[in-house]
Amino acid sequence: MKGKDADRLFNAIEEKRAKGVVLTKTDLVPLLLTPLMSGNLEIGERIIKSLKILHTAEAPITQLELEKMQAVLYTFADNFLDKNKLAKVKEVIRMTLLGEMLINDGIEQGIEKGREQALQVVIEICEELGLTFEQTVEKVETRFDKEPRSAREIVERYWK
Repeated sequence: MKGKDADRLFNAIEEKRAKGVVLTKTDLVPLLLTPLMSGNLEIGERIIKSLKILHTAEAPITQLELEKMQAVLYTFADNFLDKNKLAKVKEVIRMTLLGEMLINDGIEQGIEKGREQALQVVIEICEELGLTFEQTVEKVETRFDKEPRSAREIVERYWK
């Protein structure tokens, strides 16, 4: 791939866009290989430029294809770049649907882990007090005597 020039590829794409030509999948796929090509731009800059072109392209590709293309470029970034340069690529990825999906997945995993940890803390507190989890639920229910079921629902929903 070193025989291919990423700069030429970027120039050709920019020329097409300047002329108002809609990019095709055939135009976009070579962008995935720009980290392996030669050129004046550093690998990180080539990856970022490729991501930005993909993000703004009006090419007839599906959202899934776009996400896969972005994932390929991110994989190259993860393998070839140091932490500082990878951080710049991550910033660009965050602006994409793929980035949004990854962030949402991370949030969901964090919430689940938080629930597991909270449940473990409640169980440990119950043990220290010499109570079972069920006894604790009953004590909470008596505190909320107007809505005895809501305390159980709260405990079960957020700590189970």
